[in-house]
Amino acid sequence: MTDFSPSTFALILSWISCFGILFWQVGEMTKFFAMAKNSRVSLIFTIWFLICFLYLSPYRYNLFQMILATSYPWQSLSAFFNSIVLVLYVPIIFFIHLAVSTGLPIYLYMLAVSQYETSQKKWTLIASVILIPFVCILSSIIFFYILPFTAKISSGLHYRDVVKSANGPAYTYHKYLFISNFTDTRGNGELDETKLTDRDKMMLHIVSFYLHQDEYSKFMNKAYPLDQAK
Repeated sequence: MTDFSPSTFALILSWISCFGILFWQVGEMTKFFAMAKNSRVSLIFTIWFLICFLYLSPYRYNLFQMILATSYPWQSLSAFFNSIVLVLYVPIIFFIHLAVSTGLPIYLYMLAVSQYETSQKKWTLIASVILIPFVCILSSIIFFYILPFTAKISSGLHYRDVVKSANGPAYTYHKYLFISNFTDTRGNGELDETKLTDRDKMMLHIVSFYLHQDEYSKFMNKAYPLDQAK
């Protein structure tokens, strides 16, 4: 595969942006545990919710999207100025993603906590313990169903800038904290997947979901010229 490594300058800024996101998420988790500690709900219930939320909902993919998006502006001047335009409407799409992927499970948790503190009926917690994993799975199904339709709304992305933005903290996060089966390589049946590395699969996922067809074709011709010639 052709090397699409970002410049040192872009890599440094990408990591700074990434750490900003991670610190923000740690802060949100701290607030969440503080709220749970102050409620009458058992800490075991909160831990069960977080396990389901982290492993069954698309939350980790949302984090991957944020890291990828904040790395993109630093790849070139055109990517930087393009980001100014994208920021006008992409956050709306991302908010829809968050509402579907994290809103449903969090709403169920908050509802269970409020109902238990009001009525002190244990059946509300028992029902929530049973429902939480199914709600998280449902949120994943809905999220990944709408993702192919919403991802390409971010028009005007150049394949080099997008791929370079993935070759930094986004790849490190994907490699060590992500589940590889989320990285769908749909539409790439012309390649021998047995020869693809994890990095290849991640890149193919990104370009097939987030680039328009012309930019996707340019990437494929540049990265896999022999495979495309077959």
